[in-house]
Order: sequence, then structure tokens, then C-alpha cells
Amino acid sequence: MEQRNKFAVGDQVEIMKPSGENVLVTVEKMKDEDGRFIENCPHPKQKIHVLFSQKPDELDLIRVREEQ
Repeated sequence: MEQRNKFAVGDQVEIMKPSGENVLVTVEKMKDEDGRFIENCPHPKQKIHVLFSQKPDELDLIRVREEQ
């Protein structure tokens, strides 16, 4: 995926479904474009591979969880 905002392994993010449902998941692992494990993704539009605690569907959007 191509990310827009910085997040890190261990962060909670929201999967936004087309139905309007939001699902809270945890970032478990990340790899950069070359397959190296990384702890965060600080560069806008960086291409990464992410393992979440729940797999998103094809049309889902992912956003950094808003602090409450």
C-alpha cells in the first residue's frame, strides 16, 4: 500500500469500510518496498507492506486513529 501519514508497528488504526463501519486494528508488522522489516513509515507516499491484526478488504480505507 502507499501511505500518506506516519504510523508505526504497535499503533492502532481504523479500517473504514464502504458500508460506513470503522474497525479498529493494530499494526503488527511492516516491510518496505524491498522486503526489509521497518518499525515505522515516515515518508509520505512510501510504499509498504503491512500486516494488521485483521485483514482489510480491497475497497477499505485505512486511517490513523484519531486521538480521543
